[in-house]
Amino acid sequence: MVRHIKYRIINFARDWGLLFWILVFPIVLGTLFKVSFGGYMENEEKFESIAIAYVEMENGDKNFSTVLEELSKEEGMLQLKRTDKSEAEKLLEEEKIKGIYRNDEEITLTIKEEGVYETILKTILDQYEQKKGIIEEIATENPTKLQYVVKDLADSGDYIKQKSMSNGNMDAMMNYFYALIAMACMYGVFVGGENVKHLKANVSPLAARRTISGTTKFKLIFSDFIASFFVQSVVLILALLYLVCVLKVDFGSQLGLVFLTTIVGGLIGISQGMLVYAITGKFNENIRQGVAISISMLESFLSGLMVGNMKNVVEQKMPILNDLNPAALISDALYSLNVYSDYKRFTQNIVTMLVMAAVFWIISYMLVRREKYASI
Repeated sequence: MVRHIKYRIINFARDWGLLFWILVFPIVLGTLFKVSFGGYMENEEKFESIAIAYVEMENGDKNFSTVLEELSKEEGMLQLKRTDKSEAEKLLEEEKIKGIYRNDEEITLTIKEEGVYETILKTILDQYEQKKGIIEEIATENPTKLQYVVKDLADSGDYIKQKSMSNGNMDAMMNYFYALIAMACMYGVFVGGENVKHLKANVSPLAARRTISGTTKFKLIFSDFIASFFVQSVVLILALLYLVCVLKVDFGSQLGLVFLTTIVGGLIGISQGMLVYAITGKFNENIRQGVAISISMLESFLSGLMVGNMKNVVEQKMPILNDLNPAALISDALYSLNVYSDYKRFTQNIVTMLVMAAVFWIISYMLVRREKYASI
């Protein structure tokens, strides 16, 4: 069996047409995606802790300092750096911070440009000044009600804190890259198809010679599957490394699980290819390839390869399609790694893919095993 696996790996490595579709084409498409969406992804505002400098003078308002400390606690809205005026201006000029709070006789905010973060910083200061004015007015006119006013202002003054559900990339454009990986996995139909072509005696002379070689069908099928899975895994890993290391696509902090998802996706792609070719074995090569590519592209389309929110549309109209679509399962597994803090949905997708791959493989084996040697 080891010898069969070795030779099949060599055969796959020499098939340049096959390698183009499962390696080169996804890389080229990924590059086009990066060129098309790269600027948008890099310029998209992402809500995260805002880096600021704080300059406090001797006669500054100590209460404002306390407010900033609260907002800069762990996972808070601000990243606070206490410094002097010159250092703060230098940090702002180098764009290492978004603004400078200077707490002197009056509190001032200095910013370099207008944007979402700068608006938030201005809102913080405006709300503080407004509530401070209310408290001072009540303290002067009706001090007996001061404690109630302070309590009401405190209850209504909770600030939104950044709470990331994961360390992943939440950019909406990532849906296209999830679908791209799913498509690369689905192109395993060509690899799985090659397995069946070399096992069905009525397809090619090579398959006929193999089937009468004395080696059991199970050993031939299993060794071919192992060889194709090895080749497909290597190719997918190379493609993913290109996206991560060369194109700098951010798949989040769970890269190990991203690679695992891709490998499992390749497994179901190969199994699906074996099933398609086993069912269409009596047709000519063009028809078999047409059916295989049509199925894989339809699955990729429904997972969001051409329209980013297509998977969500399908989920609303006919959710069972997402449950049965291997490409959607791959895309959803990658998405869940970046969105959910637990692994329940991710695990469910992986288990579903493994079960589907096993079912596809078993059915393919049963169909191919029944081929008669003399049918060539």
